[in-house]
Amino acid sequence: MTPQERLFVIAKAIELRDTADSMTREVLYKTIEDIGAHGMFSFRQIASITGNKASHSTVSRLVDKSKKTGGRFNPRHLEDMRDLIFRNSVNRVDWDKIGKVVSEGTSIDMVVKLTGLPKTTIHRKASLGQILQNS
Repeated sequence: MTPQERLFVIAKAIELRDTADSMTREVLYKTIEDIGAHGMFSFRQIASITGNKASHSTVSRLVDKSKKTGGRFNPRHLEDMRDLIFRNSVNRVDWDKIGKVVSEGTSIDMVVKLTGLPKTTIHRKASLGQILQNS
């Protein structure tokens, strides 16, 4: 997945998180389908992004799951993920921000999945104590 595709999905997820309460059911379901089609989030993560306006079972009926997409994720970190993608595209990874989101409950696997950063590099930095680790 390209950085542009990742940014598009994250932007849709931010929109969903911030406006789910005011969306009509049709718009809510369409947005869930759009986000789910990219395979970046699990059913439970999408439900969490909606503020649980849509349940896990509702999301599972709307989205075809084709691959493993789980991992700990805090929807408050969507803007952080967007920033990490931008910074990575100019070779300026913010290791402190990665440490912050991991220490606040988003797993390294989700950081990798959402940003495209190398998992081995993140784990190496964590093992050297260069970022906080909570996974």
